Amino acid sequence: MNDVFIRLTQLPGRVKAMTVVDENSDYNIYINSTLSQDEMKIAYLHEIQHIEKKHFDQDISVAKAEGEIEE
Repeated sequence: MNDVFIRLTQLPGRVKAMTVVDENSDYNIYINSTLSQDEMKIAYLHEIQHIEKKHFDQDISVAKAEGEIEE
């Protein structure tokens, strides 16, 4: 389906956000609920870039994927 769902949750340590693709091929973006509104927006936009660049459809390292994201 490739829908995007946003979920606020408390994430460990310095994790600002993460994206998980579920069994329906939907993207679940988990954003750390301890972030400020501005930080949440930045984290969301960061994860959207990963989706747009199709990083979840490729077999690439996290380091390479992160290197392709604009801050």
